[in-house]
Amino acid sequence: RVEVRGARGRAPTPDYKVSATYADGYRATGQLTIVGIDADRKARHTAEAILERTRGLFRQLGLPDYSATHIETLGSAYLFGPHQPNVPRFESVM
Repeated sequence: RVEVRGARGRAPTPDYKVSATYADGYRATGQLTIVGIDADRKARHTAEAILERTRGLFRQLGLPDYSATHIETLGSAYLFGPHQPNVPRFESVM
């Protein structure tokens, strides 16, 4: 059992949220749901655009590039590799 006293909440902000951990640098993860025709392709394109934009910001600030990145979409049958079913996907989580 845990008892919490004196906790206060705040209204949600209009900004995006990110969860980050420290492991010999910074590790961050983000999630965005894409809905519509060709959702998987759009989710991947969006992820690549976010990386491109943040890399530009890093350059402006004189910061180094990411040491590693990984883009994966849920709902895309990504783990099936070449055996992915060839069906339309209208929802994908990036």
